[in-house]
Amino acid sequence: MGRLIRSIALLVVVFVLAGPGQATPLKMAPVAATVFGYATSGINQEKHAYTNSDAAAWEVVQVPFDASLITLDKSNPGTIGSDEGKLFWNTLDSFGGGWTFSVGATDLLDDSYIIKTADPEHGRIPNDQNCQINHPLCVGMEFHASYDDKGTNPDSIHWIQVVYDTFTGAVFTGVDNLGAASPYYDHFGAADGTDFYDHPRIDGLDNRALFFEAYLFAVTGPATSSPGAVTVLPQGVFWGFTVVPEPSTAVLIGIGLFGFALRRRTP
Repeated sequence: MGRLIRSIALLVVVFVLAGPGQATPLKMAPVAATVFGYATSGINQEKHAYTNSDAAAWEVVQVPFDASLITLDKSNPGTIGSDEGKLFWNTLDSFGGGWTFSVGATDLLDDSYIIKTADPEHGRIPNDQNCQINHPLCVGMEFHASYDDKGTNPDSIHWIQVVYDTFTGAVFTGVDNLGAASPYYDHFGAADGTDFYDHPRIDGLDNRALFFEAYLFAVTGPATSSPGAVTVLPQGVFWGFTVVPEPSTAVLIGIGLFGFALRRRTP
């Protein structure tokens, strides 16, 4: 069903959220699909309300709703400008093993990342088929993104995802590579040069506040068996979810960028 997974150069991470009518490298375009053998819901929704195992009203909420675009600060590569940037780059840099990381020089074109499913879920919700089967107390989120290089970047695309969560109760930060020798999510995970699929979830903890946050970037670099220099594309996607009692507004305020361990289906 799943397993616990753990998963950079010093740079600054800046969150950029597009306003109405403003085109960016990030596009929300929900559509159901079958990727790597998984049938996705094709749903983008903010939250699911449910009654938990203690008969209390809770929610699993997509945070941030509609995901966010992340831009790496190429102009000041030696600066730590925020806790978010420090966590992200220190986590990646600590991977070691001969892997090094830098930021690409060319910004992505509009609609380079397309989010096709961003669906918070609970096992008791009828359309949450991936959480529901034999797991009525499952909470999590299904996420499917595609990358379109628009002819501006090399074809040798990999994915790197740094995660922060509290699935185990303690704060966890790590490179999400399913235990691979490389930092690439696609080494063992459900991804290739075009599509990325993830389904972080945990069963039996629908009555405990927790969260999952991820920084996802398309990258170019050497083969999985050849440690070397990786170029992180300048823009990426920040996505995740939190599990909170209703009403959730007060709890969501101040949710930070810190991490934990997660359970996911092994692709």
